[in-house]
Amino acid sequence: MWQRLFIGSSLLSLVLGVNALLQAGDAPDVVRVLHAWETASSGAAPLTDDELVSYAETHSAHEVEAAARLCGPIMARTLIQEFSWTATTTEGRLALTAVPRDPLVRAFYSGIEIELDDGTHLPVRLRFLDPAGERRATAIAVQQVSGEFRENPRTTGGGGEIRLAALIEIEDVDANDEEAVPDVTQVLADWQAASRAVERARVEFVRYEYDQIYGVEKRGSGRLYFESPQKGVYELQASPIGPGDVSRRTQPNGSAYALESDTSSLVFWDNRRVVVAYPDQHAYDEFVVPKQSSIQPAGSFTRLWYSLASPARLLPGVVGVHSDGFMERFEWSVLTGDDRKLILVGRPITDEDQLEISELQVILDTTTHLPQATRLIPPGGEREVVLVINTFVVNDDVPPGEWRPDLSGYHKYDSAPLAPPAEAEPAAE
Repeated sequence: MWQRLFIGSSLLSLVLGVNALLQAGDAPDVVRVLHAWETASSGAAPLTDDELVSYAETHSAHEVEAAARLCGPIMARTLIQEFSWTATTTEGRLALTAVPRDPLVRAFYSGIEIELDDGTHLPVRLRFLDPAGERRATAIAVQQVSGEFRENPRTTGGGGEIRLAALIEIEDVDANDEEAVPDVTQVLADWQAASRAVERARVEFVRYEYDQIYGVEKRGSGRLYFESPQKGVYELQASPIGPGDVSRRTQPNGSAYALESDTSSLVFWDNRRVVVAYPDQHAYDEFVVPKQSSIQPAGSFTRLWYSLASPARLLPGVVGVHSDGFMERFEWSVLTGDDRKLILVGRPITDEDQLEISELQVILDTTTHLPQATRLIPPGGEREVVLVINTFVVNDDVPPGEWRPDLSGYHKYDSAPLAPPAEAEPAAE
């Protein structure tokens, strides 16, 4: 009853038109369907973070966020810019397939199947497709609950109003034909063994950083040279942005993200020092490794130095994952996989890691057990960093040699003077 109260004359004409197409057996007009969906969803209350937490076990944070957007108010223009669409009907039921236009998104999931209710034209089931185009063994069932008292974020005066709310739950589908998900314990063991076997590595990558608050995408390209156990260089260069370059990521209002070059950076380390260089300023800082001590209190600079001199901090999940307890600091699950690659999802366990990472997704090559791409989501979900690895060569394919970058023309920042030693307090008389 409440759902019908939200259907106005404009939606009614669209619904009648789409239903007529369905009855006639013709292919549905995708644009008309999306606009009918937009009008019907205008009264939907967005899902809250608390309602989404329980759905993270079978879907990545990026997928849960996408499902939440599709369950709330949508804009047809935004969805058309973000996805390419096809519509089919089976036994009178309307189904849409959305394929992300962004190839980076398609690296993690290739599409979303959306089943719409015949009467309300609101989603009743969402199902993600893995990168190979295969359906997931689990789907997100959507139940539209009407008449729920929710605060309306669009109003300026606060308070609440009766709005259509979407409640979602995970359901198993095609249980008899459920895809065989690799055992996560074996996957982690293979990944660790491959990481442990790396003595030298050269990695070339493209880095994409998305700021959802300001709608900005930054691009950069870089390299990592790693020599086990404590030598390496990480270099990021700003990618040039041409006048015709446009971001494939869209904001909720339908406009594309602003495209910017990332900031160049350079870090290299060995068993003596860590050097952080700033190419734009032609300057660098140098941190000398402290002497080893048999006692390492929490918060000591020695621990901080080893954290700085770790590729796991600069490029989490790329190299060195067998050291520093990296594997044990996350709760891992296999999201999906096939005979060529699989996607791991890691959620940090320790308080220290949770300050920097909310979720880490890693695409692993099932032959080499080395990463092909990573996606890092910091706390709050307002930023996202995607790393696409173009080159990953190891050991004999990486000739040893002089790998330190040339810092001629750079000046060293003056270190802050050390504090004078504390004076002893006079003995009490």
